[in-house]
Amino acid sequence: MDILLLIVGLGLILAGANFLTDGSAAVAQRFRVPEFIIGLTIVAVGTSTPELVVSVLSAAAGNSDVAIGNVVGSNLFNVFLILGVCALIRPLPLTQSNIRRDIPFGMAASLILLAVTSDRLICAGAADRIGRIDGIVMVALYIALMWFTIRTTKRPEAAPADA
Repeated sequence: MDILLLIVGLGLILAGANFLTDGSAAVAQRFRVPEFIIGLTIVAVGTSTPELVVSVLSAAAGNSDVAIGNVVGSNLFNVFLILGVCALIRPLPLTQSNIRRDIPFGMAASLILLAVTSDRLICAGAADRIGRIDGIVMVALYIALMWFTIRTTKRPEAAPADA
């Protein structure tokens, strides 16, 4: 019975992912929003919401290792496996904004995570933990990154009307 529920759940996730992808592409086209912005916002938040729920419930239950493992594992999976498989299917061209802005922000996020989890290295005797102030800083940085990215990404040109 558990295997059947797992298969049904995976099928529903696949159907939902397909619906999310098609709907996101339609939103991007309709509102002339770059697909990168849609991927960074709607798709990223939509696909990460289950991870957020698992991590929040785990942290609330005192299982912080599950929350940290979920975040780190998800990022490793996204960077290595998803990008790797996509590049195997078709090479992924990088734009100047990917190279100058997006990849450095991704690296900075990893370095910030390293910094907030290395309290003992920075201040002798401190407990290694991610505290509320760290959380506030990380949420604020995410909001700032979204604002900056949306403000600096150029909108695609409107398609010419058929004459």
